[in-house]
Amino acid sequence: MSRVSLGLGLAGAGGLSRAQTVAADETAADNAMAKGDFATALFWTAEAMKRDPEDALLRWRAGNLIRQIPLQAVAPAADTGNDGPPNRALLRTMTHDNSVEDAVFSPDGRAIATASWDRTARVWSTQSGEALVPPLTYPEQVQFVAFRPDGRAVIATSYVSPAHVWDAATGKLLPPELAQDRVRSAAFSPDGKIIATASNDGAARLWDAMTGKSLVPPLTHAGAVVSVTFSPDGRLVLTASSDHTARVWNVATGQPATPPLQHKFWVTSAAFSPDGRAVVTASQDKTARVWSAATGEPITPPLAHDDAVNFAAFSPEGRVVVTAGNDATARLWVAATGDSLTPPLTHEDAVVHAAFSPDGKIVATASDDYTARLWEVATGRPLGPPLRHALNVRHVAFSPDGRSLLTACWDKAARLWDISPTDWPTEDVAMFAAIASSSRVASGSVLQALTAAERDGLMKTFRLRHPEMFGTR
Repeated sequence: MSRVSLGLGLAGAGGLSRAQTVAADETAADNAMAKGDFATALFWTAEAMKRDPEDALLRWRAGNLIRQIPLQAVAPAADTGNDGPPNRALLRTMTHDNSVEDAVFSPDGRAIATASWDRTARVWSTQSGEALVPPLTYPEQVQFVAFRPDGRAVIATSYVSPAHVWDAATGKLLPPELAQDRVRSAAFSPDGKIIATASNDGAARLWDAMTGKSLVPPLTHAGAVVSVTFSPDGRLVLTASSDHTARVWNVATGQPATPPLQHKFWVTSAAFSPDGRAVVTASQDKTARVWSAATGEPITPPLAHDDAVNFAAFSPEGRVVVTAGNDATARLWVAATGDSLTPPLTHEDAVVHAAFSPDGKIVATASDDYTARLWEVATGRPLGPPLRHALNVRHVAFSPDGRSLLTACWDKAARLWDISPTDWPTEDVAMFAAIASSSRVASGSVLQALTAAERDGLMKTFRLRHPEMFGTR
């Protein structure tokens, strides 16, 4: 097989350095992806892979593009026998009877829990997508769910009722009863021995997870408490409130550990850094802020958006902060300085949630534009085509191994997506791209159509190498 017929086209780089040529290939791939031309985007990604074979993120991008190209684009449906959906990224769909508001993995990644406005939380098998237990029922819409750190129980909340804890293996309601209504968020301490609940009644509370006994006086705000989370060492708890503040509390005493972390409008989310030394808050005042968890003093200038900020979180190593805003962008910031790390990550409507991959190299965003998207943290480049849904996407979560993405959507479904890097040799990626786009490099960045004979020759070779793509082995 000749290098021309494979579309390798390594000549004609115009004297550019390898890095410049790779950057040009990636830009061409980004432009094609933005137009929805995934075959051409894959072609240029393959060119970049050949010039920079050590770049692991190119393999992630290639894998995401390959799964978005229907096999019908490579060979006729009668030839492949594949009449399934064109988007082969979708692994599982877990359906409720109303909007899905939240979806999370168990710590070992084997189970998924979902919260829905159909008045249930549910636990599913990651492997099969089948329900593992009967629906966990509530009197009103369920908007939040979380696993206990050992994965053996889940806690879910509804705006009008107490939080309930359920056995994740049987669906049985577990003790204790937690005597607080209107709970909208909850958290287990890192050792699973304490439960924190946050309520529209203006207080968060700490409970003994075995007995349900209240451990300290209520952690009070002047407005609804919208979120609660423990520090990594379990010694502090962080609350966010509609009273324009977030607050850090001592778990042992229930007393404030710092002065209030003050915004100018509702605080929509708050999170600790992985080392517990810093806190990031997001607010409807169009800013996120990074604070010292020890003193409550600001560490960076305000992280500004052009509209309300819905969510903020640290990357796993703590060096980057992501913020998600109503200005149709997510943004990446240097946590220590507040400097912008990349250009804004743009959607077509509000961005409501974001999550980092376990290695911190990828960030996923969820948007009211009916998509979830993947981005390279170092550059802000899209790492694949948008993952399209039928309605607003409310939540995203990576599997513990980082190879799958979970989304929760108002279209009544949670979905599990394959986002893993391709394990094909670079030559095979280039071959698939050449077949799908029916192109090869003429010179520089100019593509030329393959002849029918060239394409047929590539197709025969590719089928021999990857019979699994065509239903044969």
